[in-house]
Amino acid sequence: MRQYSEEFKEQILAEFQEVGNVALVARRHQISENTIYTWIRNKRKNGSVKPLPKSESQRIEELEKRLKSVSTENDLLNKTLSQLDHDKVRLKEINYYYEKFDFKYLPQNTTLLMLIISGLLD
Repeated sequence: MRQYSEEFKEQILAEFQEVGNVALVARRHQISENTIYTWIRNKRKNGSVKPLPKSESQRIEELEKRLKSVSTENDLLNKTLSQLDHDKVRLKEINYYYEKFDFKYLPQNTTLLMLIISGLLD
């Protein structure tokens, strides 16, 4: 049975997330699809492809590191989601003024100018 490094496993999983097709990634790297599915399952279960240490204290320490990493990622995703929600509201405002003032008959650059003047774009 072939052994793969944690870095290689992470690379394969990142590629899978990008491509979205296990079979394609498996063929590209000549790896069994089942192997990749096992790595996916382990990552979902443990938060990493790297196995947890046997010692309880080391195991707890490793889990705390992983939890911190996931919490940091979660905070970043929440900030991004908040910004997207803000952008969605702004786009709705722009659409409202676009429809209300019938800007669609103006040249495109004039429409942008009108939106800037109306204070909807920074």
